[in-house]
Amino acid sequence: MQPLALAGQVLSAIAARVTGADASHPAAGDGYRGWILTLTSLLVVFAVGSAASRMARQLDRTLPSELTLLLNGSAAFYRRWPEHRQAGAPVGELMAEATRCQRIIELLEQREAAGIVGGPAARGPIDGLNAWIALLHKQINARDVAPAGPAYV
Repeated sequence: MQPLALAGQVLSAIAARVTGADASHPAAGDGYRGWILTLTSLLVVFAVGSAASRMARQLDRTLPSELTLLLNGSAAFYRRWPEHRQAGAPVGELMAEATRCQRIIELLEQREAAGIVGGPAARGPIDGLNAWIALLHKQINARDVAPAGPAYV
């Protein structure tokens, strides 16, 4: 059975219950009223499905492009300041990386809420980024309290 025929039968059964007609024959009892209700229901189902599909495509288009830019920015940060050199990274770059990571978390959570990504596996990257942001803030705060240069006596 084709999906369209199955949807038509389901909607016919719903229309029959609403109009009080026999479910096996959607036009029974009210004539055109049953068919109009069935066709209207089909149009509503297709309109809602179409709108949901467009929203999902739009969400899928906008999020990956911004997400890609943010990830590329983070990759550039790691190329400039690998782990063994991050102690010498300027505070501004550390702050920019922390902000980038926070936005990545927001985008991942939006995707998770939209059902694009889900399950416990989706929390792993988010938790890892939260830990990384905490480490970046620790480095930033350590620079604020550290003396500006060597102490001479």
